[in-house]
Amino acid sequence: MAKNLSDLKAQQIIDEIILSALKDESFRKKLKADPEQALKGADINATPAQIAALKQLNWKSIEAVFTAFDDPRDIT
Repeated sequence: MAKNLSDLKAQQIIDEIILSALKDESFRKKLKADPEQALKGADINATPAQIAALKQLNWKSIEAVFTAFDDPRDIT
């Protein structure tokens, strides 16, 4: 099933938020605790669906993959 452009853009936004959180420990902690407030504090507009998706993330798995790189800050 093909994704439409708005679905791809929504996924790109989520990917960028996750990458920012992995690079910034303070933001990551805030995002894990309260995604809606963390995004507002970072001046990021997100849809209710995007906030719900962030609330469902398995952060342990994401962090494990991220730390497997030699210098994860270099990931773009």
